[in-house]
Amino acid sequence: MPDNSLNPALMNFYGFPNTNDAPRITRTFRFERNNGQWAVNGKFATCDEIRFAIKRNTVEKWVFQNNSGGWQHPIHMHFEEFQTLLINGRAPRSTELVERGRKDVFRLEHNMQTTVYFRFRDFVGKLPLHCHNVVHEDHAMMALLEINDVGDNKTNP
Repeated sequence: MPDNSLNPALMNFYGFPNTNDAPRITRTFRFERNNGQWAVNGKFATCDEIRFAIKRNTVEKWVFQNNSGGWQHPIHMHFEEFQTLLINGRAPRSTELVERGRKDVFRLEHNMQTTVYFRFRDFVGKLPLHCHNVVHEDHAMMALLEINDVGDNKTNP
């Protein structure tokens, strides 16, 4: 019987998105401290509050900001991958090639702003966007969102 296996590193499930497509909306997320706790846009996550809704089959750009200077935040998105467009206002350099690939986690470093590109395609449902530092995640540094067929226009959820 022939061996039909493929090297996963050489497989192309789908190519990079066309990042020239205009986004339906641009959203901004500030990862910061609020009263000694970890917050996203000044708010703590609660399990019963959906902070924003994404319209399925659309393009969005998200701007992540960390102005605290004291912590780094490995930001994780569920259900969909993104591509990094800008780091502190410039495209990723060739030495930052890993930042150009399709990702679901990236490190938001000290005093960094990163712009990423999403194309929300297949999934619908409720999910979190959060910091993967366990102490930050455990102290509500996340935002609950929903992917549906309507979406909303909240630019700072």
